[in-house]
Amino acid sequence: RALAATAQVAGQQGKYLAGLLSKNNVTGNPATTKIDASQKPFEYFHKGSAAYVGSDNAVFDVPVIGPLTGWYAGLVWKSFETYSQISFRNRCLVFTDWLRTKLFGRDISRV
Repeated sequence: RALAATAQVAGQQGKYLAGLLSKNNVTGNPATTKIDASQKPFEYFHKGSAAYVGSDNAVFDVPVIGPLTGWYAGLVWKSFETYSQISFRNRCLVFTDWLRTKLFGRDISRV
């Protein structure tokens, strides 16, 4: 069965491939590539999906919890996106941008 073309799938496949390459099992030539019998085939684990749908609303599909929708899901989405930033500076910039947009709206040319 084909997997969805998402970043979640690609990230898991990348980690799997990195593990194979780090063990020097993959040579690039199918005839000389040795894969141990103990090596498990790639298995995808669905962690859930999320979408921001506008007006501070979002939709989550979490396998254990189930669907989560509405403004609360939007707050969770914004929190996750802010926390996912690499540096503390970027976290602060994203947070202040969302706060400024909430207070003054998108069009700040008249402020």
